[in-house]
Amino acid sequence: MIYLKHIWTVLKHKWYVGKELMRYGLVWRALTHDLSKLFPPEIKGYSYWFYHKYGKDFKNTIRGEPTGEKSTPWHKRLWDRAWKHHQEHNKHHWQYWIITKEEADKQLSWFHRVLYVVIDNNKIYEMPKKYVIEMVCDWIGAGIAYNGKRDILEWYDKNKDNMTLHPKTRGLVESLIEKESVR
Repeated sequence: MIYLKHIWTVLKHKWYVGKELMRYGLVWRALTHDLSKLFPPEIKGYSYWFYHKYGKDFKNTIRGEPTGEKSTPWHKRLWDRAWKHHQEHNKHHWQYWIITKEEADKQLSWFHRVLYVVIDNNKIYEMPKKYVIEMVCDWIGAGIAYNGKRDILEWYDKNKDNMTLHPKTRGLVESLIEKESVR
């Protein structure tokens, strides 16, 4: 049952993100957005984290909310693995574009010859415009699907200091959010 709840939530989220992406003409991005959440290793991690009693309990523990039953580190590891996989395989997440200096030194590909900035000893790459648009649409779609709110400006103001973005990417993000907030 937890898997069905997860699939339903992903499809609802994809619907709202897809509507936003279609406004920008990004049909393929709308169709393929977050598909990885429906396959291993993500489906199990997401399903247990959001819909299993121990996953919810562990989340509440982290937030400092009262808890019922005791959670297990297994659920946390499962979630961490799913979230890490999602960020590393979906280019609309800003974390995808951060390469640690150690990782970058090991890899010699065209990707690492493009322009980047160094922040906290990590290489931060500029995100292509279509992925920045998808990221902002993802935030909007998540707000509608999970909270019933389209207020991207409020969400961004709360979370922007926790994001490590290339300066040009941040500029585009803020420009899109300004445009979306007056919509």
